[in-house]
Amino acid sequence: MNKALLGKWIWRFASDKEALWKHVLEAKYGQEGHGWRTKKAVGACGVGVWKEILKEADWCWDKMGFKVGKGNKISFWTDVWCEELALSQRFPHLYTLAADRNAKIEDLWDQNVGEGGWNLRFIRDFNDWEVELVGELLQALRGVRISWEDDSVFWKGGGSVSAFQLSRGCSLYAENGKRWDSYQCVGIQGDSQEISQPTFSEE
Repeated sequence: MNKALLGKWIWRFASDKEALWKHVLEAKYGQEGHGWRTKKAVGACGVGVWKEILKEADWCWDKMGFKVGKGNKISFWTDVWCEELALSQRFPHLYTLAADRNAKIEDLWDQNVGEGGWNLRFIRDFNDWEVELVGELLQALRGVRISWEDDSVFWKGGGSVSAFQLSRGCSLYAENGKRWDSYQCVGIQGDSQEISQPTFSEE
């Protein structure tokens, strides 16, 4: 079974907003992660194609990031939206001091400050040596602004925001400790696709 092609559906679930098939899966499995993912397929309903697709979720999300719009569907600390790592990983000490580690971006953005600005909240005042960390965090956030657009996902491996590149998906899958013995992959645009049947093995 083509792992990269299965991974495309992880991308499509996150990027397709009003598709009927997505609403069916949401009703059957429920949502998590502000609606970007379904819950794991377990128990009596945890069978079939979607269960196989969810097995590819980890490597797909490792290669996906968020583009900030309204900020109402992206976690400030734990989602990847500001450069290559989640802020909780880049600033673990500040993360432990956060008043709300599950806050969304919109929760920490104050529209009433000039053209808008960050209103970060922590559980205590900072020691002198911690002030530098806060400065580094604010520098990382510099230039980020909330907009009226919807939050969206992008594929860090290359290609446009609206198109999952299957050929790139194959190579990124290999980077995660697996390899294709033989394959021929081409890009996917919309619902069109072309791919030969590969043989697959794990290293």
